[in-house]
Amino acid sequence: MSPFGKLPYPRLFMAAAGLLSAYALFVLYRYGAFAGYMDHGEPNVAIRSWRLVTGRDIYVPPQSDSFLMVPYGPVIFIINGLYLALFGATILTSKLGALIASALSLAIFAVYAKRRFGASYLGVGVLIFACFQLFAMPFSFWNRPEPHTILLVTIALFSTTLERKYLSPLIIAICIGLAVNLKIHAFIYFLPIVFMYCSERWRVAYPVMALISVVVFLLPFAHPNISLNDYLAGVFRVAGEHAFVPAMVAGALKKGLLFLSPGLVLAAILVAGKKVPPADALYVAALTLSMGIALYPASITGGSWNQFLPFFPVTVDAFLRLTGHLGEKSRAQKGIVLIFALTFLIVTVTPQKRLHRRLDDRAWMSAVVTEVEGILKRNPGVPIEMGYGDSLARGYRTTFVKPILAFAGNPVTVDGWSDMEARLTGIPMWRGKLDRLRACKTRIWLVPKGQAPFKMNSYFGGGLYGQDFRQAFLANHEPSEQLEYFDLWRCR
Repeated sequence: MSPFGKLPYPRLFMAAAGLLSAYALFVLYRYGAFAGYMDHGEPNVAIRSWRLVTGRDIYVPPQSDSFLMVPYGPVIFIINGLYLALFGATILTSKLGALIASALSLAIFAVYAKRRFGASYLGVGVLIFACFQLFAMPFSFWNRPEPHTILLVTIALFSTTLERKYLSPLIIAICIGLAVNLKIHAFIYFLPIVFMYCSERWRVAYPVMALISVVVFLLPFAHPNISLNDYLAGVFRVAGEHAFVPAMVAGALKKGLLFLSPGLVLAAILVAGKKVPPADALYVAALTLSMGIALYPASITGGSWNQFLPFFPVTVDAFLRLTGHLGEKSRAQKGIVLIFALTFLIVTVTPQKRLHRRLDDRAWMSAVVTEVEGILKRNPGVPIEMGYGDSLARGYRTTFVKPILAFAGNPVTVDGWSDMEARLTGIPMWRGKLDRLRACKTRIWLVPKGQAPFKMNSYFGGGLYGQDFRQAFLANHEPSEQLEYFDLWRCR
């Protein structure tokens, strides 16, 4: 029998969890079948993953004509590259890594909840875990680091149930090293787990875990196409230029309160006059402190509350632990479990409506894919790149299918997301890119229909491409054909 006792209504919650899990899998399927991407960072991840598969460098110095800024470590490109290599390079396969990570996270947490707390906790745990995933979509399934970080945090939790206790700190350390290789600050998501489950003999465990994490972080850089120096240089540039925006703090905290919900359960236990093991109280304190640290990346230019997202497996774990201290099947326990489950279900409704509306509104992306594939067939062997127009509101989303060009062997020297980061950090448009443009090494550029080439602004404000770049483009290229979604500009 579980030392945490039993939770009420196990069959009801199991049925609800099963239905919600099935729905979550349907949403993952729907995004996989969607012809494009939700966000402009996803194409860059797909392209860079393909570069690694095809034996090219994924980090290059700014003076290179193929330089594109990226703050992510190589693990995400290795994972995605594996799927591209196994199943072929398509938009669908470029999203498989994140989609599978999301599904695996749910499945692993289900096993963890049953092993840690007992069968009666399984339905509640899976239900709330799935609610977090649905509430956070598309962040929880898009082709960026968050789904993989969530999976690693979930694996770290699961490792604490292994019979061979020495395996848990080892696996957690490996997960930390991999997560930091996704995003440099990702170690913060594991701090509550480390304090809760690795405190025994911590004077030995913590230094050993830190050493293992560093080694795991460094291992991918042994690959000849992955430069540690160029990666770190890019990370430091990005970290140094994103400004803290106090006005964003309130918005981040509004969403962040959901991740701190175990604190309300802790308060209810104390009000009821029941005892809480000190370790569990410290667990909630460590979660709160770690989220306080994450508030900074969540409140900088380009940041968002999604920086909190990998904490939610810990949130669900803490919630389950604390409900067990309310008294088995007591009124307080029944009330809190029902209220929290209903609250989490309610908060998923609006994000899911928004997600499906966006997917429906962008169904035309399949026609964009068909148009780009047709251009490739009509111009075999001709270097083709995706260009940009003059509007973020009109036509920019059509450029998100650019990985199709890269998968066909075409160069990628400009990228909206990367170039916005580069401009923000003060990196100029280097001579190599201008020389390449003047030499017409790319023979055809696809520019959103009816728009002035490369006149688009950045999301951070100001023009994205300078006058020298636009002049070099216009002096050496001319419009040759207008299709439904793109104007074709060819070398003069």
